[in-house]
Amino acid sequence: MTTYTPFSSQGGLFVCANSGFGFVSYFNELLQGSSTLYLVKGGPGTGKSGLMKKVWREAEKRALPVLPILCSSDPSSLDGLILPEQGVAFADATAPHLLEPLLPGAREQIADTGRFWNASALAARKKELELLSLGKKELYSRAYLLLEAAKNAALCRESLSNELLDLKKGEQTVSRWAKKVFSKKGKATVLFQKALSMRGALISDALLKRADCIVTILPRYAASTHLLELLLQKAREKEQRMLLLLDPLTLKPDALYFEESRCLFRCGDALLLERERIVDPRRLLSSPEKSRKDQLKRLEKSEEMLVDSALELLSEVKDLHFKAEEIYGSAMDFSSLEEYEKDLLASLF
Repeated sequence: MTTYTPFSSQGGLFVCANSGFGFVSYFNELLQGSSTLYLVKGGPGTGKSGLMKKVWREAEKRALPVLPILCSSDPSSLDGLILPEQGVAFADATAPHLLEPLLPGAREQIADTGRFWNASALAARKKELELLSLGKKELYSRAYLLLEAAKNAALCRESLSNELLDLKKGEQTVSRWAKKVFSKKGKATVLFQKALSMRGALISDALLKRADCIVTILPRYAASTHLLELLLQKAREKEQRMLLLLDPLTLKPDALYFEESRCLFRCGDALLLERERIVDPRRLLSSPEKSRKDQLKRLEKSEEMLVDSALELLSEVKDLHFKAEEIYGSAMDFSSLEEYEKDLLASLF
């Protein structure tokens, strides 16, 4: 399994992912509940994330609930922001998200940082920007090929592991969990707590800090994923309100968070926290034959090597991305952008 490094996300999660299926986004589903949506347009380094961070800070000053949506390629930046009490959302609408207004003016507003750039200065460096863009596109393309292969190895390993699980015992275990944590009806919100990014494999600490109870299912032959799938199935049958956190590689359940009981079920190694309960699924598994065990180990090793190779390519994207940001930033009139941001904040708060 890939090792994800925890980072302080200040409550942020991901809604997009670099995955074994290419770039995937759940932005449209997340934004459905917002009556006002600001589509943030502009080039790299033109202040899109900075604008949203200013809204974020202002909301926190006023003690308003806010969900920061982190960029899956660079978690130090924002892809979006949700202000649930106000029914307001912000979303980076540039590639690869490419969100377009359906009710322009009535629901969607355009926040265009590109209105403050010097177009002639950018045109003078057009060839340089084209080469950077093509370089990034090629690196992402190669990385996605590797992630697809890693995903296939992971899914094959999970399929073989499921044969070892005592389904009856698994369902009994999950039923006991459900009785303790199921409460309020609602819908599932799909997000990611992990990212395969140009800064490496990272996991947000948002839910680890929010949860009062953490149930960690140890990764024994991928049985943890199957147990989470059983719990998810029961939660959907009971129409439970929850956060469904997907694994960015396979898009399989990686964690489930039940807000009312403040309980987090997660796959992974033990965190060694006082409020953590460790579940070792080995008691639910039959012991594999040596040939099958060796096969599972080879698949896991292949998955790790392929993900590591993909992350190396994504790391190369970082240099190209920051060079493009520097070019766009040098052509920006940031003082005029700051005036626009002040007016925007005044209209929001």
